[in-house]
Amino acid sequence: MIRMLITTRPENKTVKPLEHGCIKTVNFPLTRIVYTIPEDRIREDFLGFHPDVLVFTSIAGSSRFLQAVDPSELKKCRIFCIGDVTAIPFRNAGLDCNVPSPKTSIGLASAIQENCAGGTRIMVARSSSGSPVLMNELSGRSYEVAEIRLYDLEENVATELGNELKTGNYFGILVTSSMEARIFGKILHSMNIDTKEIGLKVFAIGDPTASALRNMGIGTDPPEGDSDIETLVKAISDTYC
Repeated sequence: MIRMLITTRPENKTVKPLEHGCIKTVNFPLTRIVYTIPEDRIREDFLGFHPDVLVFTSIAGSSRFLQAVDPSELKKCRIFCIGDVTAIPFRNAGLDCNVPSPKTSIGLASAIQENCAGGTRIMVARSSSGSPVLMNELSGRSYEVAEIRLYDLEENVATELGNELKTGNYFGILVTSSMEARIFGKILHSMNIDTKEIGLKVFAIGDPTASALRNMGIGTDPPEGDSDIETLVKAISDTYC
């Protein structure tokens, strides 16, 4: 029997349904990506700062960056990505990427600190709503750090998600960011939905998202993710199918 699992990724991010075992996903976006600076400005900032290291926390950021900067210009940079999905655009372009374990902001910061000497010029390219953890960890070291905010994430408080949850047709929901967790909490509160009462499993892509869900009063179910959605869907399948 197929068990339908909701994902909550941004509406304008390329989203393909995932299938593992009895699990099949369907996406209800809770955010939308809004690009905030033009491609020529991204390239200008990159060339102006001349980083030794580039850091990315999402595939939206890594894809956008490669639209602005030719891969040939990145061969002298070390690239750190928070997860394997974020690294896909660079690897497809023939560039090496460092992916930490664990695949979290703390894991990413630790990998950089273990591999980069003081004075390293580090450019962090991400959304304007990124967690402060990464920048706090890097700023406390003797690095030269620049942040370039490639895009904003806007709320998409989709009441159709609440209506779908009330049908009871869904096995669970996989929340893929802390911001989405907060929006999901708003929907549940406004529509008076209790995930336990409707028998909905709630999965978090990683610890920051799980913490955000708990702060909204929403309990989470095992397994918890490690910032890689495909790996988590497989783990959910292994646990519940």
